[in-house]
Amino acid sequence: MYTIHNVEQKSVEWMRLRLGRFTASEVGKLLQTGKNAPFSLTAINYINQVAAERTIDTEFFETQEEWEELFKELNGPQSYAMKRGSETEAFARQYYIYETGLQVKEIGFISIGDNVGDSPDGVIYGKGKHPYRAVEFKCPTLKVHYEHCKLRTGEDLKKYNPIYYAQCQMHCRATRARSCDWVSFDYRAKKKMHIINIKRDDAYIRHLNERIKEAEEFIKNN
Repeated sequence: MYTIHNVEQKSVEWMRLRLGRFTASEVGKLLQTGKNAPFSLTAINYINQVAAERTIDTEFFETQEEWEELFKELNGPQSYAMKRGSETEAFARQYYIYETGLQVKEIGFISIGDNVGDSPDGVIYGKGKHPYRAVEFKCPTLKVHYEHCKLRTGEDLKKYNPIYYAQCQMHCRATRARSCDWVSFDYRAKKKMHIINIKRDDAYIRHLNERIKEAEEFIKNN
């Protein structure tokens, strides 16, 4: 069951919805296997974090500050690059709209059943009921943006950063879009924006769904 929640990203409602769910930004870790093991240590750490989040008494946390402190504990404090990325995303969205002529609709959170969720940075509607394209913005450091600008295809992105590729495929799954624009932006660079259109890969999404099911079994049995 897919449900769109019209909440503001980073708000208490958004944080509450994310808690205890496998989300697009991290779910690619589940594809990592260990030596003679179904999951790598990185994947197991992520699974255990999701499981631990499900044990939290959310009624204990009331204010925005309390929820932000909880998320810092769960996810670690924001680095300079992460903080700058969050602050620049709105500018990146406006630049993307100007450059492409496409209208981007913001979405708060999409829940998929009880245990999976997604927060795409935007979606683009055509004439159909569902969006035909999702959008994911990255606002990294200058050096990383330079590296991003060398990427040309979805396969390039998959090799460079499988977590980013999985995030785009999850956006396609959650929004039912046919593709996702993965966008790197830095207003200080001569080439300020680099866009890779990632086509929906249903076989990859099915594999990702199976790994989520395996992760749920891991939680159940451990």
